[in-house]
Amino acid sequence: MKLKYNDWRLFTYLTKYIRPYLWLLILASIALISNLLCSLIRPYLSKQAIDLGFAMKDLNTIQHYAGLYALTIVGSIVFILLQNYLLSTFGQKIIFHIRSTIFEKILHKSAEDFQSLPIGNWVTRITNDAHLIYRCITKTHKQCIDDFRHISFYVCY
Repeated sequence: MKLKYNDWRLFTYLTKYIRPYLWLLILASIALISNLLCSLIRPYLSKQAIDLGFAMKDLNTIQHYAGLYALTIVGSIVFILLQNYLLSTFGQKIIFHIRSTIFEKILHKSAEDFQSLPIGNWVTRITNDAHLIYRCITKTHKQCIDDFRHISFYVCY
């Protein structure tokens, strides 16, 4: 029970770093939804090409739907790249903000505080902790978005 309370406190503490960059997360979600729409429209385009193009032996209709199908593939690639870029930028901006705060706090420490631990321990702890928070933020959000995409895909089919 104590661990869950500490996890919640840590999460609420980190939200002050997440909040300024929430717009990046919203844009990444829009890219995810756009990618999902591009993926979901492909079976419909295939159906239309078969029903209207191959059944009627109309080459122009087949080419039209093939072009639209290719556009959905290109759109999916663009939206996936955009989503990954936005999520990476989201995590990097948060970590930069956290590291700036840590550096500012270190600058205001007294010399006696630095005597308690060797300098190598200070550097290692700061570097490792910031990197672990970065990994937590980016991987957690990416996994949540991927799970949302899979659930949406299964619900739509």
